[in-house]
Amino acid sequence: MSEINVFFNDYGCRGLYGGLGAKEIYERKGLNNDQKILDYMGSTELAANLFCATQTEERIRRENITGDDEVNKTYYEVGSKVRHIIAELGGTMPENLPVQERSNLQTGNWCDSGIDITGLIGD
Repeated sequence: MSEINVFFNDYGCRGLYGGLGAKEIYERKGLNNDQKILDYMGSTELAANLFCATQTEERIRRENITGDDEVNKTYYEVGSKVRHIIAELGGTMPENLPVQERSNLQTGNWCDSGIDITGLIGD
């Protein structure tokens, strides 16, 4: 892998979403291939994915993890740990969260805080 692409990596999805890959998540949420899944996540689901992404990226860099197999294993492990934390806290699993018509990511409002995050997280 020449570039670390932690946001919504299929291995990370499988960890965070209880074994479901990106394709299954799209199907479960009723989204088509033309839609960007991040645009249809509410703040809870988006935060779980962002936390997973940042922690995976940090671990890969901190531990100098290389090679596709090891990087993918790290994606999965971090996603699984985030899922475990959600369960431990009594939260709703990401695959069971509703699809949002317009997420906070699309509107630029993070958690209705009024903070403009436009441009901070990819497109």
